[in-house]
Amino acid sequence: MKAIIITLILTACTLAGFCQKTSGIGPLLDDINLMSLKMIKEYHPNRDSVDNSCQEFCVFIKFNISAKGKLTNIAYTRTTPAFVQQALTKAFKAIEPAVKIRITSQLAKRTYILPLQLIHNEGCGLQYGSWPSPEDEKLTEEMKQVYKDRQLRFSHSPVSIWNITHFTDGNRTDAIDCILLSPLRSGGIIF
Repeated sequence: MKAIIITLILTACTLAGFCQKTSGIGPLLDDINLMSLKMIKEYHPNRDSVDNSCQEFCVFIKFNISAKGKLTNIAYTRTTPAFVQQALTKAFKAIEPAVKIRITSQLAKRTYILPLQLIHNEGCGLQYGSWPSPEDEKLTEEMKQVYKDRQLRFSHSPVSIWNITHFTDGNRTDAIDCILLSPLRSGGIIF
């Protein structure tokens, strides 16, 4: 009987310790979700680059959160197009003054990865994914071939996933001890 009571007490202490270690995750996730939505609203890539882009891809954004609740060490999957990296960097700088993430000292030591799915099909031409339009008939054969070639390279998500541990900060590892956040998908892009 003594053994059962001791086992129950040890189990309760272990669970209490685990809950203490993970406490604060709710407010942290709420703040990260709010920060992510603000970041998407500030995401304005270069118009010319988007008009010539025909790709769907996932950018894995790696970052830390300081004890003061500020984002630090932001990096992107190495295969992220330059115009997307530039737009994301500007978006994070725009929201930085307003972002204050509630974080515990234990969670401030962690690395976070936010998957962001982006679809830029403005440069696909030929009414990508729908029936041909009257405008398609005005295209030269050369332009039709350009659009077909772009469409063949549309999905870049497998490349992003393959490079999930290779970021723009130059650190490539075989494993990352991190908190993987729920994916985010961008909606329409406003220039």
